[in-house]
Amino acid sequence: MIRRGFCLALFLSASCASVVPDHRGLQGIPSVICACYPGSAIIDGNTLSVAIPIVNQGPVPLSGVTVSHISVKGGTLADTKLPYTISALKPGDRGVAFASFHGPFVPGRTYAMTVEGTIGNAIPFVSKSDLHVPPKSPGAAAAHSAAAMPHKVSGGKYPPQTPNFRPETNRNPKWAVPLGPYRPLKPSTQTRLERAQIGDPPGIVFDRNQPLGISSGLIGEPSGGAGGGIVFATGNFFAGYSDAGGAFTSLDPTTIFPNDLGGYCCDQVVQYAPG
Repeated sequence: MIRRGFCLALFLSASCASVVPDHRGLQGIPSVICACYPGSAIIDGNTLSVAIPIVNQGPVPLSGVTVSHISVKGGTLADTKLPYTISALKPGDRGVAFASFHGPFVPGRTYAMTVEGTIGNAIPFVSKSDLHVPPKSPGAAAAHSAAAMPHKVSGGKYPPQTPNFRPETNRNPKWAVPLGPYRPLKPSTQTRLERAQIGDPPGIVFDRNQPLGISSGLIGEPSGGAGGGIVFATGNFFAGYSDAGGAFTSLDPTTIFPNDLGGYCCDQVVQYAPG
């Protein structure tokens, strides 16, 4: 059974669990190539640009993966050099093949796509998937709004909690971005030359530069506020305060603020409220 959004990958047969014969001497181990989740863009009217991830979904490393044929129902292959060779693919790795097709293609429609090629010593594969053409642009939609009531937190007696996130959607993106035509930027007609200042510009004086002394991951995305002689700073997983920018005292923000669905984390904004 084939469901929308999935594709059927074949090796010499109609089964996704096909066997690669004698690939690197590993007989009887299933390996699957899938041209899944293609990305598309309509370029200059009726030309469809397609990026096709070629994924090794099996447990065996594959070498010499070559794409020899790409077809989209209703389209004619154009400006595409085939065969296209992808070097070794470890299990779970992918390469990307690019192709262009002349239409016409209807925005928002789905078209059947077939990718054929060989692995290693001329072992053939066929992969079929759905190619979704993006909707027409520019478009329009009704604007919506929502409101949330402010809340106040006091006491700060929450138990420490480590953030627990669901898998990131874009951490390992499945789709690939198609190529577009080269469009060089034109220089602005308002640009003009100006004489440089004589001598050095006025100096910048930093009164203090005190580190937070907090290490919490590679991404900080900090925010800070100052008022009443206190500086308060926060990042994705941490927070700290100081007296007039002196040494910082670290805080565990999960014990001060309530946790949301994934735990206290990320992109906070600090604002000083004089009241």
